[in-house]
Amino acid sequence: MNMSQHSEKLRESLLKAAAMGDESTQQVAARLVEAIEPAIQLQGLAMASELAEEVNRLSSSIHVDVIMTPEGAALRVVSVELPEPEPDIWADEPESDETVRITLRIPKGLKQQVDGFAQAAGKSLNSWIVSAMRMGAAHEGKRGRTNYASTTNFASTLRGWVK
Repeated sequence: MNMSQHSEKLRESLLKAAAMGDESTQQVAARLVEAIEPAIQLQGLAMASELAEEVNRLSSSIHVDVIMTPEGAALRVVSVELPEPEPDIWADEPESDETVRITLRIPKGLKQQVDGFAQAAGKSLNSWIVSAMRMGAAHEGKRGRTNYASTTNFASTLRGWVK
């Protein structure tokens, strides 16, 4: 995405609005537009980054980053491959008398996402969560106490603006 295109369109709009004033007003507006152009581009990048974060929050199958290229900003979309669950982990076990009830508070967006996963798997939400917990517990047992963040591709992503 060429950030210059967008700031140029905004520049034109502001100068067009300033054209309603006298020549002095137009000159001041032209200097102001010149001065705020880097801030406009930075805000455009910030908006793109926020949109990418929103997509990341809503999706578990892709990860989106905004990266800077010589031409401007670009989106990098990476497919996130989740490990295949072991069949015995996802198998439903008959409930025994030894169950416990817990209260779990989660963000609304995550709840909606998990509801969708459970529905797609043809399971109740409770059943899906229990299966996911079994898979997580089995995964933890296999890898010991290694920090998961250090094994992901996105742990060292650098974000910011450089001119």
